[in-house]
Amino acid sequence: MQLYNQRDVSGVEVSPSDTNRLRIRYSPLLESMYFSPGANVVEANDSISVELVRCPIKEKCTVSHQASRESPGSLTVVVEHQGKPVFLAFKDGRRQVYPR
Repeated sequence: MQLYNQRDVSGVEVSPSDTNRLRIRYSPLLESMYFSPGANVVEANDSISVELVRCPIKEKCTVSHQASRESPGSLTVVVEHQGKPVFLAFKDGRRQVYPR
C-alpha cells in the first residue's frame, strides 16, 4: 500500500466534527492511474497518525477509514482523536494537524 508525498496533497482543512472527532478534508493529486480510497489510522500511546492512502486504480485497497467525496477533487475522512495530537503521515514525512 502506498502513501502520498506531502507535495501531492493540497487543501488540507481540519475541523472538529464533534467532541472527539475531526473532519479532515484533503485534495490528492489528480492522477489517471491512482486514487485515494481513504486513510489508515494508526494509534500510539501519545499520538494518532492518519495515513492518506494512494491506490492504483486497478487494485482494491482496504483502509480503516473510507473517504467521502464532498466536492470534485476533495475528499473527507472523519477520525477520533481522543485528545491526542493528530499527524498526517506521508511517504516523505509527517505533519501535525491537531492541535495546531
